[in-house]
Amino acid sequence: MKKADTLNLDSSRFKQHKILALELNVPQFSITEFQDENFPLTFEVPTWNGKLVPIQVESDLSVQFGPKKKKGEFSQLYTLMYNIDTDFGAQQAFSFESNLYGAAKLDVLSKPSTTSELKDHLHSFSFDYTFNSIRVEWLPHLNILRYHCLSPAGHSVALKDYAISGERSSWDSRGVFRLDKRLFSEKTEQVLVVDNPLIADYLNSRDITAISMPSESELKHYDYPKLLADKKIYLCLGSYGKNYAFSMYPFVVTMLNNGGELYKINLRNALKNKSLPDWVHENTPSDIGNVLDEYSMRVYASDIPSQSVYNDGISEDFTMYFHPAQDFKNMSMIYSTESNDILFTNPSRLFPRDHVENMEGMTPNHVQVIESPLSNTYLEKIRNNDYLSPPVLYTQIRSFLKQFIYFRKDAYYDILTTWIICSYFYRIFNAYPYIHLAGEKGTGKTTVLDIVSKLAFNGFFLTKATPSTLIEQAHVHGSTLCVDEFEDYSSSRKSHDELSKFLNGGYNYRGSVTKRAGTKSTTYSTYCPKIFGGTGNIELETLKSRTIPLQTFKKPDHIDKDQFLEFDQQILSSMQLFEVSCYAIGIHKAEQIFNLSLSSFENITLPVSKSSLNNRQLELSRPLLAFAEFLDDETIKTSLLKGLDICWNQQAAFQDEREKKLFAMLHSYFSSTEPVKTANEPRHLVYEAEHVLEDAKIKKFMSSLSKSSSGKQIFNRLLADYFNIERKDLYLPEKGNTSCYLVPKSFLE
Repeated sequence: MKKADTLNLDSSRFKQHKILALELNVPQFSITEFQDENFPLTFEVPTWNGKLVPIQVESDLSVQFGPKKKKGEFSQLYTLMYNIDTDFGAQQAFSFESNLYGAAKLDVLSKPSTTSELKDHLHSFSFDYTFNSIRVEWLPHLNILRYHCLSPAGHSVALKDYAISGERSSWDSRGVFRLDKRLFSEKTEQVLVVDNPLIADYLNSRDITAISMPSESELKHYDYPKLLADKKIYLCLGSYGKNYAFSMYPFVVTMLNNGGELYKINLRNALKNKSLPDWVHENTPSDIGNVLDEYSMRVYASDIPSQSVYNDGISEDFTMYFHPAQDFKNMSMIYSTESNDILFTNPSRLFPRDHVENMEGMTPNHVQVIESPLSNTYLEKIRNNDYLSPPVLYTQIRSFLKQFIYFRKDAYYDILTTWIICSYFYRIFNAYPYIHLAGEKGTGKTTVLDIVSKLAFNGFFLTKATPSTLIEQAHVHGSTLCVDEFEDYSSSRKSHDELSKFLNGGYNYRGSVTKRAGTKSTTYSTYCPKIFGGTGNIELETLKSRTIPLQTFKKPDHIDKDQFLEFDQQILSSMQLFEVSCYAIGIHKAEQIFNLSLSSFENITLPVSKSSLNNRQLELSRPLLAFAEFLDDETIKTSLLKGLDICWNQQAAFQDEREKKLFAMLHSYFSSTEPVKTANEPRHLVYEAEHVLEDAKIKKFMSSLSKSSSGKQIFNRLLADYFNIERKDLYLPEKGNTSCYLVPKSFLE
């Protein structure tokens, strides 16, 4: 093959630049050896799986691969050598490497190649290490480190410029970085995703498979879901992207959407504030597996913020923010304490607020003091397990509500009890339903709001609140807002004012409002639990769709309820015990409840209307259903579904004609019949089942349910489902054990 003395830049073949890519990638191949008359070019290239494959380039620059000379595109060279298996990635690599002013212009062989030469800039490495596939240069005029990816021929084929500034990760990339060959092995079971190529290069040299975090655009270079299929992916990241596109989330979303198994690890806690390379340098590669198992947390789709939320949460110094009153990050609940320290859970750790950024890499989204009841006394009780277990807590709060509050529907107590408890960890959910107490004056709405404000997380009672007050309570304190006299805010004429904007988004974790003062705009979080009381129904459809409506009625005279006196010592002690027990659930059980909230509730059939939950109703009911699953109590779950059915499906309990007819018939019978006198059932009227079932109208109704003997069973089930009328054996004087119907006194009001 004839060698030319000089490179002819005017060559028509050379102007297409394709041969440049060969020189950069193929060892012992030099472009200066060839001119037009030297074609075809024949040589061998090393493939990604270690084989040598013959290549032939014809004078028309067509390419033939392998001994059978199979024709293909020039860009297929990248798939063959590096397993760059997307057309976009191959084209990107070829475009950069075949450009006279691209990779071909870079000379990195004389650039620094060890950590000792860059010790003032590589804070992740405290030891000397010679890089294998990376060359690094410091560009002081730009304040960046430039990382060059080297080909088998020793040439730079891609680069990344990393800014060096605190916690931020800011880079610009050109070309396609090559992945380590061990990533393509089926034997590789776990892959670490790290901040930059230097750390990945070092880990791969220690037989720990690693890649640097690809940005959103770099995801197109490789088929990552295919490459990482059946591998556990550990996100070992110590910094945050300068914006969403350079964060971990585009990669995470891509992998989760394709069934990937991802875990995130808090490096500060896991490695005792050492850098990942320093820790691996001092330990054996097998030790990293133990650390990953102990400190990693599964990543789920609900952990992913939207692009706008992420970008809003990054300040100019690229710090990630959290809500100090209550938040849920990395499977850890976060609470402010009474002394304004910050408590992180799973495992529990307590920091002064100004130490959180250094210890956890996060910053509170505001500096105002939180009004938190989480005192040292409460924390001590939680440490000593001096609180109610979740099932006992549920039962006692429900009984507490029934002691002071009258609801016509018993299931409403279950809805309100669950809603109150879940307010202590509402930020583990993507959405939290509003509750609207609708009823005439004198139906106990204010009492309900008063009690909820004492029991729920950071409860705050207010009447005819201004938007600014509501926004402050939500943004600063994460309060449970208990708003009385809400009728002024519920009409359609209020659809575009500031309060409506606050309410429309405030049921969802992304909810926010922006206020402008001069040229400066400030965004405030509006997500928090909210319960309203008013005499009218909500007419605004957008707000109505975010709400569970609980209808209130005047208490019948024969039903006794205690007066709620918050300063009564017994009542106060009960409320304090409830509060510490709710915090204990958030501290110890939030991750478990969060995982249950990811369950599929789509196939639920509502018990009264027999309809299904629509998408919005499913979103709103998910916190309540997840907590019922956590309690593992089918009775509570059934009661919740019944209550939601009645609330959302207009008078579902009376929708079909059969139920209306049954109600009228039973009401007529029980009103005209003397109940059995018994001292054992003070809240029920008792009727002997034998006499009830002998009534002519009831017998006819039962026969209409079924011609067989099952009509009686159906009848009993309808009484229980519709009206809480139970059939039960009671001991009656002079008769002994007798089958009876227990009718709630409220049924005959």
